[in-house]
Amino acid sequence: MITPTKAAPATLSTANLVAVTGARSQSLGWNIGDVVTARVLAQTAEGLLKLQIDGQQIKAHTQLQLDAGRSVLLQVLQAKDAPILRLLTSSNDALAQHTLRQQLSRQTDLPSVFRQLSQANVSGKLPGSVANASSRLIAALPTPQQLTDAGRLKQALMDSGLFLESKLAHQGASLKPGEFNQDLKNMLLRLSRLLGTRPGSGSAVTAPGQWVVQTDKPPPLPGHQPQPQPPAVPNAPAPADEATALKTVADAGIARVEMAQLTSAIEQSQGRTAWFFELPVRHGENTDLWQIRIEQEHQRRTPSQLTPWTVQLAVHLEALGDVHARISLYGKTVSTILWAERDTTQATINASIPRLKTALEARGIAVNALVCRGGQPPPNGAASVDLLDTRA
Repeated sequence: MITPTKAAPATLSTANLVAVTGARSQSLGWNIGDVVTARVLAQTAEGLLKLQIDGQQIKAHTQLQLDAGRSVLLQVLQAKDAPILRLLTSSNDALAQHTLRQQLSRQTDLPSVFRQLSQANVSGKLPGSVANASSRLIAALPTPQQLTDAGRLKQALMDSGLFLESKLAHQGASLKPGEFNQDLKNMLLRLSRLLGTRPGSGSAVTAPGQWVVQTDKPPPLPGHQPQPQPPAVPNAPAPADEATALKTVADAGIARVEMAQLTSAIEQSQGRTAWFFELPVRHGENTDLWQIRIEQEHQRRTPSQLTPWTVQLAVHLEALGDVHARISLYGKTVSTILWAERDTTQATINASIPRLKTALEARGIAVNALVCRGGQPPPNGAASVDLLDTRA
């Protein structure tokens, strides 16, 4: 849920409106100006829509033709009584990007969220149900060792919160209790609900307060490449009403996940096949954050006419500093360039490259390029072209 503005346009065409039926704004927690991500489950010939929004199934009437399975952005124009929403199409990318900027006032980086959850758990002041939900959330984070397994890495990406609404939509009536207990966004939403009303319905969501650490760590944004996220700074002392403060922390984490969802949706509306992930990784008592961008590059073809996939990764590791990677895969050929901030890290990685190359080739993967350079990667696209042009 995003709250970009509190004013609705005075006059509108009805062609792009969606009128919710059978639910009042109070039960949905919407305010004028809120932007929600909706998954279209079905549409009848009479224009009755079935939508999935924040884990809830909602019915609405519209003149729009929306295909089942499509994800759309909707802005709340009327919140009193029966809500009315407006479709934000690809021509509204500027508005959608504006809402992302507005999210900056209520989000914080995920390592700070988990540091604060850990601090609250240690205090022993939380209600039992809240403490249990918070502990399960922290325990669900993957470890670096687990992510060395391809299957575990794939599951961690699926559970990053990016696909929650999509998973709910595809399960439909077959959804089983506890099916998505490991999904990051679902677990944050559950924690927020235990602590009070859901995001978008109260002032605690729009006023982060001193316990949510405001940071300049770059969040997911359309067109941006991943950036390393330094460790969370020490928390301010917990306030007297720790449960209320913890709700604000949970809502800030939800806002951060939704920025990744909106960033991916905007890029896809612009014709890209791309996803931007933020993957929190449990590392002892701390949480590292891996920013990952995956894109199928339709604009470039290899000589064999294969469409390359590119994975960009950025992470800050306590022992190694900032590390970036750009991996291009076309067919069974891979090219990888890494960048290390520290000279010692660059030397360590380069010393390990022969062993990594041998392991990849043993799995039937042809290695075109595998190098580690110092510093940071060039702007988007430059390194990918270089990788493809180095093919023998």
